Amino acid sequence: MLLPTSKEQGFTLVELVAVIVLLGIVAVATTQFIGQGMNIFVDTSRRDSLQQEGRFVVERISRELRNALPGSVRTSGDCLEFIPIVAASSYIDAISVASITSLRAASFSFPNCDSSSNCDFSGLGYQVAVYTVDNSDVYPLLPPQIANLDNIGAVAGGVRIVELDAVSPGHIFARESPQKRFYIINDRVSFCAVDGGLTRHSSYTAAGNLQPTPPVGGIASLLSESIRVTDSSISPATTITVFDYTAGTLQRAGLVHMNMHFFNAKAPDEWVRFSQEVLVRNTP
Repeated sequence: MLLPTSKEQGFTLVELVAVIVLLGIVAVATTQFIGQGMNIFVDTSRRDSLQQEGRFVVERISRELRNALPGSVRTSGDCLEFIPIVAASSYIDAISVASITSLRAASFSFPNCDSSSNCDFSGLGYQVAVYTVDNSDVYPLLPPQIANLDNIGAVAGGVRIVELDAVSPGHIFARESPQKRFYIINDRVSFCAVDGGLTRHSSYTAAGNLQPTPPVGGIASLLSESIRVTDSSISPATTITVFDYTAGTLQRAGLVHMNMHFFNAKAPDEWVRFSQEVLVRNTP
């Protein structure tokens, strides 16, 4: 009696080659699919980063501008300069009738100044501004509407005495504020743009009534390296006006127009433009 014989079965060489070829095709297609997805992700992330940088810069400048002293905003070239307000209140007595060394003010808060004690600000650069309408009231060497601050008294009966650092017989304000408002200021601030750099300048030395472009000395903080002030995407290349200021009138507030172009250093053909208008306080 013959026993049945068994045959071992396997892949032929042709089948093995066919499988290898098919796996190679699938691998190539999968790699290309994943690579395209990664490229899309990288491009999207790069563009989103550029947009976020532009939004941050525009919002940062806009917020600071809304706290600018009336009449202090001015532009020169691609530099924007203004004076931030530290504190504000209303004075009680008339201040333009004669020389004064102090004024009575409604109680107000001041940074790092306790309402229950005197605060000495002599020599720290703080000033009191009253009814500053335009640049001529703010930037001369001895502006009549601005006096140096010496001391802020403690609150007594809802009133604080604001003492001025003025030589005898005192400071003479040229005119009253219709709303009896005064502002306390300290430092100038400038934002300046060049190709590849937008910087914020503070604590620099004032140059009289001239606007430094850019300021020398002080503290300079880099906000963006992607900004451009020259548009080379068209021929011939044109200059971009980054800051434009329209002074306010009795009928409307002042207006700062920011026209900012941000370019991607890794992809020069990618850019984003931000056009922002900021209304500036115009009621001194």
